[in-house]
Amino acid sequence: MQNIKDIHYVVDACRGFSEKDCPNSVALDSDLLVQLDGVISGSGWKKYMTIHAGSGLKAHEKMKISLSGCPNGCSRPHIYDMGIIGATRPQVISSLCTGCGVCADVCREEAINITDDKAVISPDKCLLCGECIPACPEDAITRHEQGYRIVVGGRLGRHPRLAKELKGLYSLEQAVIVLKKLMRMHQTAFEQGKRLSSIINIPDLETETDIEP
Repeated sequence: MQNIKDIHYVVDACRGFSEKDCPNSVALDSDLLVQLDGVISGSGWKKYMTIHAGSGLKAHEKMKISLSGCPNGCSRPHIYDMGIIGATRPQVISSLCTGCGVCADVCREEAINITDDKAVISPDKCLLCGECIPACPEDAITRHEQGYRIVVGGRLGRHPRLAKELKGLYSLEQAVIVLKKLMRMHQTAFEQGKRLSSIINIPDLETETDIEP
């Protein structure tokens, strides 16, 4: 795992981002770790936190971001303020599918069924890991859409909570916008001892914004 640590924030990335040798990774941008660090560094975050928290900033008050190349979540995205998870949405090419069932066998989420000799993917169960794509012997499953799942508001401590997922898949540019909005929320409502997860507004993060990526 690779990480960037500052007294005001932490950005962790699994080897699916930092080394690109992980067989499970479907992450698009190997330099996302550096890009997000640049966004935070250039946002005025450090200055704001220095003024409002000074040297009394506690570990849980730091902004914590986790990058995971796949849903396995090795970098702990679901317990950080923001988690960015590499994702790819598979699609079955019905004309090529022979109904062999290999994809259904490799799917750990049981999200694929064989119906009328064709593979059918259940979107409600699919975690967008893409493991079914290389497994298909007929190349009948393709990457229909690729990007990132985003989860926000995770935390440990006395009242632990798993992060909540934003709707849809996000491009790199959209992920940066969400991070900027999350930081703005934190700065607007910052109180020492108060967890970021308690002030996050999910609908505001999901809606369109005039912040430039």
